[in-house]
Amino acid sequence: AMTILVGCGDAGNAADTIGGKVVDGYISKATVFIDMNNDGNYTIGEPKTITDDNGAYSFENKPEYQGKTIIVSGGIDQDTKKQYQGKLKSIITNKSVANITPFTTQIATLVKEHNKTLSQAEAKIRQIFNIDQDINLNEDPVEYFRQNSTNSKAKDFLALNVALHKAIDTLALAKQKDNNTTSLSDISEDIFSALSYGIEDTNSPSTIQKIISKATQNTKAKEKLGAKATNSALAAAKVAFESMKAFNDTNISKINFDLDKEVAKASIKADNVKEEFEKEIGRAS
Repeated sequence: AMTILVGCGDAGNAADTIGGKVVDGYISKATVFIDMNNDGNYTIGEPKTITDDNGAYSFENKPEYQGKTIIVSGGIDQDTKKQYQGKLKSIITNKSVANITPFTTQIATLVKEHNKTLSQAEAKIRQIFNIDQDINLNEDPVEYFRQNSTNSKAKDFLALNVALHKAIDTLALAKQKDNNTTSLSDISEDIFSALSYGIEDTNSPSTIQKIISKATQNTKAKEKLGAKATNSALAAAKVAFESMKAFNDTNISKINFDLDKEVAKASIKADNVKEEFEKEIGRAS
């Protein structure tokens, strides 16, 4: 399911705190830490907390946290009620809201893997996925759509977040089956890394499907995707497409609706599509 972080007006909007929500469906009881030594793993003494039942977290806002990466793992996806097995990231800026989503994770990966500044990575994401300047890439996609329900671009941003994470899930599962390992958290990092090469090799507005295809043409990315990269990429591309379609087919454009329930239904529908392709991957293994 999709992980979504807090938007304006939610947790972490005071000057002395930094915080937000973890979004992939809101992820409760997840471990959140600030990677002070930049090694990608929790080290004793690093700031750490747990998300609440709504996926919210907060830290005291200290100057030494600026530019560091927040890393999230574990917890329960509130859409599916299943254990969350991925890993999400967000780079801390001078803003008090630090939501953690698939897009903030992809941005953090671009910064790390391709020696980009945060602003360069964000600009690349906007260009490739054709995201308007008026949309903050740190937004909680659900809350943003809630506040802009008549804006088709807000709905597209929400769907794009879901589609990206469904594709990541599919690629990670395929590699897990291929490697006979259980660490989906570490594998998801490899997949975000692989897609970063697809993004870097693309110079015009594109789709998640095309980015996945581009990644299979890059030697480093293909290695990260695993031995069955071409087949798993095809499945992931279809999952991304069907995830977008699930949102477009779901009637969440009315003024009066329960957004959380409608988003959950669309997300679960996309999960069902993903599970069908997972079965195909298993049969092809």
